[in-house]
Amino acid sequence: MAGIKIGYIDYPVELTDKDWQKKKGLIGKMTKTGIGATLKKAQALHGKIDFAKLDPAAENPRNKADLAKGKKAAEAYYKKYVVPFSASLKTVEETAKKAIKQNAKMPKKSLKAMEDIAKIASTLQVTMKSFDLEAAVNEALERIERRQKLAAKYLNDSLKKFVTGAAAFMKDPTPESWLTNIKQQGRSVSNSVKELTDYNARFWKDFEKFKGFDLGTLKLETKDPKFAQKSTAIVKLALAQVKQIAAFKP
Repeated sequence: MAGIKIGYIDYPVELTDKDWQKKKGLIGKMTKTGIGATLKKAQALHGKIDFAKLDPAAENPRNKADLAKGKKAAEAYYKKYVVPFSASLKTVEETAKKAIKQNAKMPKKSLKAMEDIAKIASTLQVTMKSFDLEAAVNEALERIERRQKLAAKYLNDSLKKFVTGAAAFMKDPTPESWLTNIKQQGRSVSNSVKELTDYNARFWKDFEKFKGFDLGTLKLETKDPKFAQKSTAIVKLALAQVKQIAAFKP
């Protein structure tokens, strides 16, 4: 797949059975060509394609591992949905060409409609085979690398701020203190760990459990009498991991 940027491809009006029925003429309606059935099938298969899923970066991959998964998923989706659609277009083209040969005495309008169907089906086949998956992967890779440079640049600063915030929070373990000293500081560390490939592989599985340090997601009720106890326990666990991350040398 190379040449065309991945995106939605309209289904041509000329390849609809409705348009064919309008153009085939009275004599054409009395002649069995098989074109209508092939057009219906092709249009139905086109309707099943979610073109967004052909983009390897559709899920906004945060790192190279995510991008590799996205590429694999896009390739599998292409094989499952686009390949059958392309095959149906080939059938449309062959059926139209065969009908032209077998019905050379049909009205010019009908023959012209069949010629257009064969030509447009052929062109669309080429289009469907020409999605540039590698270009999409490279664009996503460039975005990932830019984000990773920023993440690497600010990682140490994020770690230091979390350590400072954790110390302040444990002196005042309240919901307000969490919002001031933990939430954003923790998210900054989370973002860097998730972005950076080596850190992601080593620490993300465990650090992800802090759910972006969102109280609701962590199911920490601000009015819970044990809020201080529960939240402090979480911060201590996070702090231990932060220290491991700080000591890590990729």
